Amino acid sequence: MEQNRVEELADYLKEMQEQLSQIQKKCYVTGNQVLDAITNHYLAQVDEFTKVKVTGRVSEELPCDRFSLCTIYANLLKNAIEELERVERTNKKLEIEFSQGEIFFQIELCNSIADKSKGKKQLFLTEKEDKRNHGLGIKNVKKVVKECGGEVFFEKRDEVFCVKVLLKNDRSRT
Repeated sequence: MEQNRVEELADYLKEMQEQLSQIQKKCYVTGNQVLDAITNHYLAQVDEFTKVKVTGRVSEELPCDRFSLCTIYANLLKNAIEELERVERTNKKLEIEFSQGEIFFQIELCNSIADKSKGKKQLFLTEKEDKRNHGLGIKNVKKVVKECGGEVFFEKRDEVFCVKVLLKNDRSRT
């Protein structure tokens, strides 16, 4: 503005406004503050070539404490996004579904995978150079899910990897 470059300033402001609009469009609301914070934090890192679908509504009261919920969901979502970064094609997808019934609370994530020839066990191995300090996320997820009285299931289908976490609602543990 001081240099009287009004057109450049107008273009810059227009670009910033478009970016803010994109950020606002990518706000996901599940009904649970912890899930919302994790979802919005990690999905902000997803590139424009990834088709993202988040469905389901849940309550603030879930069958595990906030720390356990964060350990489970953040690890799974981070792993999914790291795998998406390795996928070279432009038709990548990430689908997240939350559901809560009388008996169970469920999280399901399905994401494209980079190497469809890998077996399910190979998908659990970290691809980071520092293998000694990485690759603990799935172990932590399994441990916390078990502590919360739930189960976790993994499935590989062609070019997609899915993980489903089932946690029994407290009110149904009688």
